[in-house]
Amino acid sequence: MKKLNQEQIRFIDRYLENSGIEFNDVKAELVDHVASEVEQRLTEDTSLDFYTAFKNFMAAHKQELLKSQKHYKKATDKKVFFELLRTLRKPWIWLISSLLFFGYRSLAVFSLHFNKGTWLGVLFFYSLIVLVLFSFANYKKVLGMQRLAYQWYWLTGFPALLFKKELVFLGTWDQVFMAFFILTNVSLFITGLKIHQNYKRM
Repeated sequence: MKKLNQEQIRFIDRYLENSGIEFNDVKAELVDHVASEVEQRLTEDTSLDFYTAFKNFMAAHKQELLKSQKHYKKATDKKVFFELLRTLRKPWIWLISSLLFFGYRSLAVFSLHFNKGTWLGVLFFYSLIVLVLFSFANYKKVLGMQRLAYQWYWLTGFPALLFKKELVFLGTWDQVFMAFFILTNVSLFITGLKIHQNYKRM
């Protein structure tokens, strides 16, 4: 099969970007797809040049490709969720979360001597870690990172803001809630690193 060169691959990449494919990981998948289809056409009809084969393919499939971002969002949601579950099953994730929880517990005992504390302050501290990760990974341009951010919001951010506006440090319910919150955030953080590393390898 005839293979496209790097200049032709870059041409496809720029075309898709100019056509409104906003996420880099989605664009990388579509570039591979379009390149494979164009290579197939060039192999089957040796009289075609690259630009003609590309133009003919895009004339027939451009709208379908542009709509495919919706399909990728659903597929990415599922992929990210199952990756999160796989991360949660790793013993070292539980170990790290336990250490962070006992660190929080020690801080809680110390803080009891001064004030009751607010849940929003603790929420800000842990969510800052996740937001730094997303910032470094430029998640607005990587669909997997954006969908992970939404899952973080629905799994930990929204429940905390809705149900637990104030934190009594040594209350049983507070400790259970905080343990879940720490475990989820550690898992989300590690999952985010994996997604970002996978994107960098594309």
